[in-house]
Amino acid sequence: MEKLVLTEDTEQEYIYAVLAKTEEGSEDEWLNMGDVQHVRAAEELARSFDYDGIVLTKRKDSSTIWRHRVSKEVKYNVTPLREGA
Repeated sequence: MEKLVLTEDTEQEYIYAVLAKTEEGSEDEWLNMGDVQHVRAAEELARSFDYDGIVLTKRKDSSTIWRHRVSKEVKYNVTPLREGA
């Protein structure tokens, strides 16, 4: 399934049904991540399983596999609290 998405700068971007799995996963562990970009599919898979490592993605109708290194980043935001503000 092919979907045409127009971005803010009017460039055309094609998004397909994307499958993803961890590098250690077997061939029957591909998960359908929906109509998203490969990078987004890799991020969502890693987030879902709290996974750091290599995530593989491919279009549902393709044998081409893309590799993505995913690492978790912890970020702390500090907001000063002042009396009377």
